[in-house]
Amino acid sequence: MITRKTAVARASDLIAARGIPLAWLENTGVQLVAHLAAGATQQQQADADAICAATGVGDWQSRNIEAIKQALLAAGLTTQQQATVWTNTQPLLLASKGFNEDGLQAMNFVGTAIGGLTTAEKNQARLLAVSMYAQDNPYHLVNPSWMPSLSVPGDEPVP
Repeated sequence: MITRKTAVARASDLIAARGIPLAWLENTGVQLVAHLAAGATQQQQADADAICAATGVGDWQSRNIEAIKQALLAAGLTTQQQATVWTNTQPLLLASKGFNEDGLQAMNFVGTAIGGLTTAEKNQARLLAVSMYAQDNPYHLVNPSWMPSLSVPGDEPVP
């Protein structure tokens, strides 16, 4: 399911995820301006400004699951990196409460419990589950602590 989010909401989520103390965000119509809480560092301000610049002022929407999957494939992950993505996503699937909750449960089952499937078939189910989770949690694959070089957002600007 495609969902929408304002630029302010998206930037606020990203800033909060980095632990930056945000007081409020302002959308001037030309740019987003982050006003940080007292005590914020210059580096935190620079990071918040970079997030605001990258977000822009327009609305964002969740990406199509297939687009996320193709972006993961295009990232050229090694077999070990793919396993790392799965290892750090799979435990989150069972607790997910997003729009893809039912599909995530099914793909998790296919990717882990069904016998008679080839490794390639199980990996395809896992890749689909990770893509579905990223659609519900759009920053999960954006520079995660367990693989900082990975950047596959689950959202995109509204065209």
